[in-house]
Amino acid sequence: MRNLNNFRLLQINIDIDCFKSEIKNNQSLWDSNVLRQTTLNTQKMTKAIPLFVAKPPFYFFLKQGFKSSASRYFPNTVKWLLDFAKKQNGKLSKAAIVLLKPNGQVLRHIDHHSFYKTRDRYHLGLQTNPNCLLKCGDEEISIKEGELWAFNNKEYHEAFNNSKADRIHIIFDIYKPQELFW
Repeated sequence: MRNLNNFRLLQINIDIDCFKSEIKNNQSLWDSNVLRQTTLNTQKMTKAIPLFVAKPPFYFFLKQGFKSSASRYFPNTVKWLLDFAKKQNGKLSKAAIVLLKPNGQVLRHIDHHSFYKTRDRYHLGLQTNPNCLLKCGDEEISIKEGELWAFNNKEYHEAFNNSKADRIHIIFDIYKPQELFW
């Protein structure tokens, strides 16, 4: 594998069947919260099911996020996320199951808000294919199903779904100011 500065492959072959089953059993939740795609131009080609959220006025000093109302329908996913954050000596700040529509794009952007300075960003591939790309800086990867990657969201990044199927990732942020990758 080539040397990457903005991406780190952390785990492969994660058993994602229970996560996919929870999504399949809760399809109606894709349209229950449209805040992400209606308020952020960069995210207009996505749908999201928030699991952990950072709410004002706590946003700036929050370490552990608040469980969303949808999180109760995803007990296996929530447990895995909390266990992973603990293994990283961190706190789960935000998490969502995110769908990128066929032939969709998350526009180029940088997560420059002070909230992100003390957090790392992670993607776990649940439903994807080689035509789904994540670009950060001048580097580009294709996340496979069951792979967990950290990436530098403090640099410009974008995502592409150059396929005819939905791409689904769990995207989450872990608070760990003393041990950040970037």
